[in-house]
Amino acid sequence: MITNNKEKMNINNSKDSIRKVLDRQILNGYAIKEKGLDAISDYKYSIDDYNASADTSVEILKKNGVQFLDSESFNNKIKEIFGFPDNTSPLSFLVEYPCPTDKLVFQLDDNYVISNNNPIFIDKERKILTEAFFIPELIEYKKDFSDVYEKEDKILKEKTIANDKVQIIRWKDLSDLDEKRQNNIQKLINRNRYLFNNNKGSYAWLQFNDKIFLECLIKTFGYVKDKDLLEWYIKRNGIEKYLNNLDEYIKIFFVKTCDKRFIVHHETFDYFDKNPEKYSKDILKILDEIQNNKIQLDGFTFEEKSKLIAYLLYFGEKHKGKTDLTFAFMGSFYERQTDDLQKKYDEEFKKQKYYGLPEFENYWNNAKNEGDGIGLDM
Repeated sequence: MITNNKEKMNINNSKDSIRKVLDRQILNGYAIKEKGLDAISDYKYSIDDYNASADTSVEILKKNGVQFLDSESFNNKIKEIFGFPDNTSPLSFLVEYPCPTDKLVFQLDDNYVISNNNPIFIDKERKILTEAFFIPELIEYKKDFSDVYEKEDKILKEKTIANDKVQIIRWKDLSDLDEKRQNNIQKLINRNRYLFNNNKGSYAWLQFNDKIFLECLIKTFGYVKDKDLLEWYIKRNGIEKYLNNLDEYIKIFFVKTCDKRFIVHHETFDYFDKNPEKYSKDILKILDEIQNNKIQLDGFTFEEKSKLIAYLLYFGEKHKGKTDLTFAFMGSFYERQTDDLQKKYDEEFKKQKYYGLPEFENYWNNAKNEGDGIGLDM
C-alpha cells in the first residue's frame, strides 16, 4: 500500500500526540496508595487522553485486519444495533446508559483506573467502538516508546499529599499489565469485528470472554436481529435466574429507544414458539406478577403496558391447544380486571387494531364472553 505525504504527516502527528499523552500518563503513575487504604488514581483523564487512545485503537484494528465501514454503512449499523437516532453526537456514552449523554464522561467513578470500569464509546469520526483506555493498556510502551520507559525509572516512589506520604505505583510495576493489555486488545478487535464485519469467530470469542458486553446488546439496547445471539442470551438467562427480579427478565421482550419508541421484540416470541409448553408457563408467571404489581413496569405509559400485555396474552392464547392452559391467559386476565380497566383495555386494543396479531380480536372477544371458564359446562 502506497502512503502519500499527507498520510505520513497525519501518522507522525498522531504518534507525537500519543507520545505526549503517554509521557504524561507514565510520569503521573498508575495510582497512589496511602498506608492502610486502597490504591486510587489521581489522574485527570481528558479529551486529549481519549483522542490518543482512540487513534491507537484505530492502528491496532488496522493491523489486525478489521474492515472499516464507510460513514453511511457505519451509521446504519449503529442505528440497527443500538437504536440511536441520526443526530447522535460523534462520541456516544454506552453500556451503563442506553442513550447518549449530553456531556462526555471518561470515568464512571473517582477510582477510575483501579475500578477498570471504562465507559464504551461509539466513535463516529473514526468509525469504531472503543473505550477510554490509557495508552499503557494498549501498547507495549517499553518497546514502542523506549525513551518514555526510561523516564519511568526516575519517578519517585513516594510523594507527600496534605502532609501524608503516599506510595506511587508505577505502570511498569503492575504484574498483570501484559495480561490486561492483551485482553483489552482482544476485546477491541473482536467487538469491532463482530459488530461491523459480522465475524462469527469474534462472536464466539465474545461469548467466552466478554459476556457482559453481549448481554447488554440485548438487555440494554434491544438488539435481537442476530438470531444466534438471541438464542445464546435466552439459554443463558432463563426465567429461573430472575425469579426475584422479573423486572430485569422481561427486558427480553421489549426496548424503549432513545427517540421514545416502544418496540416489542417479535423475534423473542418467534423463538419461544419453538417450545410453547415451556415458555407459556414462563409468560403466565410474568402476567401473574404484573397483575399482582410485583412487576412494576415503572415508567411505562398505559399504551406501552397494554402493548406488552397484549403480546404476552396472545402468545399463551394461540398455543393453548398444546399447553392445556385453556382459560389461563386472556380469559383469566379479563376477569381479574375492574370494570373500568376491562373497558380501558378493550378500547386500547381496538384503537391499536389489535397490533396486527392474527386472530387476536377473536381471542379477546371470546375471553370477554367466556371469562376464566369457571362455571362453564366443560
